[in-house]
Amino acid sequence: MSPATPPTTTLLHAWPPPPEACPFPTVGYHFMGRIFCVHQDHRTFTSRNFTILLSTGDPYSVVLPYESEERLSIYAEDETGCEDTHYWWGVPCRFVRVRIGLPVLEQPFPRPFTLRALLPLRDVEDALPFVRLGGNFLYDNHARVELESVPPRGRLVIP
Repeated sequence: MSPATPPTTTLLHAWPPPPEACPFPTVGYHFMGRIFCVHQDHRTFTSRNFTILLSTGDPYSVVLPYESEERLSIYAEDETGCEDTHYWWGVPCRFVRVRIGLPVLEQPFPRPFTLRALLPLRDVEDALPFVRLGGNFLYDNHARVELESVPPRGRLVIP
């Protein structure tokens, strides 16, 4: 039997929405994580820094489409058993699994996770490429979220 892994902590930072989207002050929480990517021309794999926005109001995580100038895109595997088209804010999506790495407080390397997420089947207008970390990720990983409003910061604690 292997020893129990101690919980890890990822720091969450304040993310103020754009002023035109806020009739009054508010804040969201995000962090920079890593996401597994593939180079389309060479079929080589790498990872890239990616903004991950805590989005507990979404029941599932959402990975917004991304392709860079060097033809690098997120590597996504189809989620078996979920072949129907699903919708996120009216945009058709499919369920996929992507590999992400979450930064861990006082550790040099990110902690790897497989993320079940919706991937839009077309571009989403006015949306920056980022991951919305939904409630299903927290549920699957028995995660605890601790948020403070003054100063705005938080912690994602995963056993």
